[in-house]
Amino acid sequence: MALSRPHGPRCVAAVLLCGALLGVPAAGADVVKTKDGKTYEGRVVSQDDATVVVDTTFDGRKELPRATVASVDTSVPPLRDQLAFRVRDATDVPALLKAVDWARSKGFKDELADLWKKVVALEPQNAKARKALGHVKVGDRWMTPEEKAAADAAADEAAMRAKGLVLHQGRWVTPQEKDALEKGLVKDGDDWVTEEVFHRRRGERKVGDAWVRVGEGEGKARQAHLAKEVGVPLEYVWSPRADVYHELNATEGQALVDACTAVTLAFERLLKPGADDRMEDVRVEVVVPHKAPAYARYVQLFAKEQGILQMAGRQEWASQASRLRSFWWTDPKCAVGAYLFPNTLDAVRSNVAHTLVFVLLNRYRFNYRFTSPWLSEGLAYHLEMAAVGPSSSFTIGRAGIPGGGDPQAWQDTKRWPELLRSIVLGAQDTPLPRLARSPADGLSLVDLAKAWSVIHWLAESDPTKLKAFLDLTKTQRDEPDETNFKQVYGFDMREADAKWREHVAPAPPPTPPTAPRGKKP
Repeated sequence: MALSRPHGPRCVAAVLLCGALLGVPAAGADVVKTKDGKTYEGRVVSQDDATVVVDTTFDGRKELPRATVASVDTSVPPLRDQLAFRVRDATDVPALLKAVDWARSKGFKDELADLWKKVVALEPQNAKARKALGHVKVGDRWMTPEEKAAADAAADEAAMRAKGLVLHQGRWVTPQEKDALEKGLVKDGDDWVTEEVFHRRRGERKVGDAWVRVGEGEGKARQAHLAKEVGVPLEYVWSPRADVYHELNATEGQALVDACTAVTLAFERLLKPGADDRMEDVRVEVVVPHKAPAYARYVQLFAKEQGILQMAGRQEWASQASRLRSFWWTDPKCAVGAYLFPNTLDAVRSNVAHTLVFVLLNRYRFNYRFTSPWLSEGLAYHLEMAAVGPSSSFTIGRAGIPGGGDPQAWQDTKRWPELLRSIVLGAQDTPLPRLARSPADGLSLVDLAKAWSVIHWLAESDPTKLKAFLDLTKTQRDEPDETNFKQVYGFDMREADAKWREHVAPAPPPTPPTAPRGKKP
């Protein structure tokens, strides 16, 4: 049989009011205690011989078997009723702050936000209430988190639009990028290209719906043969246009492969090889054992496989190449060989990256004629230094410093711009027309630096024209570089030299005239 509550709503108000007036703290609320020691506070909504149902203040409704209940005390109003009375009675900010303190002491959490909002309604600049609600002050204005986020978003949008950017699928991009993205193009360096071009630049070919690495299977198959013939274990790593076999540790080997990949992609982005450039299946075998004896065995193996010793004038090639720090070859098989000890990793990585550019450039529009030394060196330095970092490949041992300068200083390629400026100001550099006709063994350290600087300047100024010039040196191979240069650029190398000199060492601005003494200017 259900028992009725011993007090009604008016009694609740009376009890609370009486307690408040007399200064007697409220003693909790409806309390149900169970025989296992647990206590449930809230409002008892029903109770009979079988069940006691209580809406707890903080833990929802509980249905307790009467047999487990030790006692039911309904003499004090529930905490929520007490809170409601206190809020109704609070008509100013001090009373509301007391209600907040009371509610917090009784364990209320979610209900506090409504109390703080009432404080703000009465006193909009109340910092304590604002901070409790998570508001932030921007200038003289208090903002909700949502208002602040909206204001920040609006400010960001205005800033982006001021930069000329537009929104595309949640990202701010240039109008040109938006147009490219809507056409399905992807970013490759500074280029927007089709998916096919992007993958082909990385040495991949589409088979069915998948892009697969060109030459990877053949590269893995050659690994065991090379290791056996060279006499050392060789790790194989695939790269976009190179099959890299090395005896280095994992970190050194990865650095080597990363350098090969970086210069290859830089080459692809600059020259953009197509069907007419005869590079569709060009792959370069890069072999780097740890020490010179294994390197020499690879040189002998390569010479035997390619029949080099039977070529006219090549009978001593293997013995000569074995004594060098590295070699490169372009036809019919493309290869680069080098070794680590006693060289540094930076030197070997630089050397391999540099010679890899030689191979790629000479295979580009293959015409059985080597590219001019100044062009090969200049482009190799440009791509290597832009993609990998400062070079340490072919600077050692070169002589010919104008004015007896320090060769060691020129071996630091980071200093080339400042050193070239001093040489240009002293008119001690080789004129570009003569540089373009110099043989490989006639290039001094300064000539190498100038070759790099000229190609770097041309590439930065107009990469499209530089590509056209390199293309012309292939299709019109019997013409001097200067003739091909003038056909593309519209001026000869002498004028180009003057423009380059001004770029390297610009003339200082004119000095303003000095006013006569005693007179104001």
